[in-house]
Amino acid sequence: MKHGTIREVFARVLYDPNIDPSDIEVIFQDSDEFRCVPFTFICAAEDGFYYRGNFYPFYKIIAIRDSRSGKYFLKRRPIRFRVLGDVGIEFPDFPIFLRAVYDDFVLQRYASYVLLTLLARMRESRDDVLNWFRVLGEFNKVAFDDFEIYIIVEPGPFRGTLLIMEDDHVHMVRSIPTPLKLSMIIKRTSFHRAVIQEFIGDLEHVFRLGMDVLCVENITRITECDPGLELLERSLSVENLSLFILNRSGSRRLFAVCNQSEYRFLKFDFEQRIAEKIGLPLAEVILPNVRVRDIGLVSESSIIKIHDDDVIFAIKD
Repeated sequence: MKHGTIREVFARVLYDPNIDPSDIEVIFQDSDEFRCVPFTFICAAEDGFYYRGNFYPFYKIIAIRDSRSGKYFLKRRPIRFRVLGDVGIEFPDFPIFLRAVYDDFVLQRYASYVLLTLLARMRESRDDVLNWFRVLGEFNKVAFDDFEIYIIVEPGPFRGTLLIMEDDHVHMVRSIPTPLKLSMIIKRTSFHRAVIQEFIGDLEHVFRLGMDVLCVENITRITECDPGLELLERSLSVENLSLFILNRSGSRRLFAVCNQSEYRFLKFDFEQRIAEKIGLPLAEVILPNVRVRDIGLVSESSIIKIHDDDVIFAIKD
């Protein structure tokens, strides 16, 4: 393939409103290895791209493909070699406050990896569970039946995350993080696709725990769900999804959905399918498909959901 062809593909991904860059993968040669990373993890340049601060010329690219469909936008040669993923971040071998090591954007981006790794560490070190949980931030204990439940109350990328202990079982549930200020991350997300939704009302986080369906209200109080919300969650229990619902004077709207098996938030098109499945309207959409660089004035009562490998929550400041 000519370099111009690669440039054309880059231009399509960067500017075509019908393409979500977070769905696109770039396979390239990284020294003596080959690597596949989300397009949103790179920064386009004149004659190539930057990845983790290092410049790679276009000729290093082997292929560019749609991760959902498997369709290739271009493939310069057959892929018959071992392909590695993103370098990721290093998780410490001992409890240490993660925000002292990484910034909040990085921790939101890699929240799935962080929580899955942390859960494994806690299950290995049952006598040190709370010290490991504290790497996410300060927490409070919340009384609820026979469960020991702790909730991260410190604002940041893991605010609202729950640690649940019952007998020998340790479990975690992810929540919506403190939104980042857009001005602080605009350079890292300028070409990302985003959805802007109204965020007005009390936040109810509904999730399944064993045979119970629980509700965390405004990241402070845990209760058993009312029958209507319980029915919604039970319809999704096989998929281990939790629902984030805005309750405004008794009128409820779906704001977000998290896959608690992977600790990863679903993107907007999946949210739409879930909302239709459970018969609950979505939170009002202010802008359904906008590149971050094109976001203008938005109200203070809205949240920007940016499509990265995960969903990055932000506000306009």
